[in-house]
Amino acid sequence: MIPLTITIREAEEDDLGKVMAINRAELPENYPYGFFHFIWKKWKRYFLVAEYNGEVVGYLMSMVDSRNPLVPPSAEIRKYIESGKKVSHLLSIAVLKKYQGMGIGSGLLKEYLRRLAEDGFDISYLEVRVSNTKAIRLYEKFGYKRVRVLPFYYLDGEDAYLMVKEIDEGGVGGWQV
Repeated sequence: MIPLTITIREAEEDDLGKVMAINRAELPENYPYGFFHFIWKKWKRYFLVAEYNGEVVGYLMSMVDSRNPLVPPSAEIRKYIESGKKVSHLLSIAVLKKYQGMGIGSGLLKEYLRRLAEDGFDISYLEVRVSNTKAIRLYEKFGYKRVRVLPFYYLDGEDAYLMVKEIDEGGVGGWQV
């Protein structure tokens, strides 16, 4: 099998329809176009797409948390924000099913963490379904740690893990920048 040549780049406004289609096809949590557009417009540097042969096949969407966050964080995250740490919230990552298992999610995460390190971030955090073992393994590979369970986090009642990663200058988890 010939390895895929994937391009990871910042999303453009024209990509948002494809990002939404990937989100709807691959994840149970879906957002309206306005949410994607708001995140893209405000935090373009941390809204990435993976492209193969000119087709968007995956994305990563993140926001920068501050003292007045869009999505109120848990107490654990609030303490970082209130202490003046630079914090990023990884909101969503997905890859089309036929491209999963080819390292695209890792590529998106690696580029995201590289950008955070370059921009002086201290913390990245996310929520993930406790049943999503594939995603949990990916996040742990990059140095995210399970902090606690968030009961009934998702609309269907499933719990989530709150996972946190401290960003270091030398690398991103086990990956060198």
